[in-house]
Amino acid sequence: MTIDEKTAAALTQKLDQILGELETLTVTVRLLQNDRYPRYVGTTEACEILGISGTTMDKRLAQNYYPFAFKENGRWRFPLTELYRFQAQL
Repeated sequence: MTIDEKTAAALTQKLDQILGELETLTVTVRLLQNDRYPRYVGTTEACEILGISGTTMDKRLAQNYYPFAFKENGRWRFPLTELYRFQAQL
């Protein structure tokens, strides 16, 4: 059985979407496996959840792209519930 280029492109796009969602779920499971469920995560975990680089995160934080993020003892913190809510709206 063969498929045309349009179908192959659509399948590739859908597979990329599924793989991105799987990465997010993997990060979530890793967080849940901790002894306690963290209410907040740092920039590294936030980048993993959102699928962005640290450079992109730095630029967005400078632009107040994540209004729910805050600094605590000089480190950025992200409430998990707000982070996932934000991601779901993308």
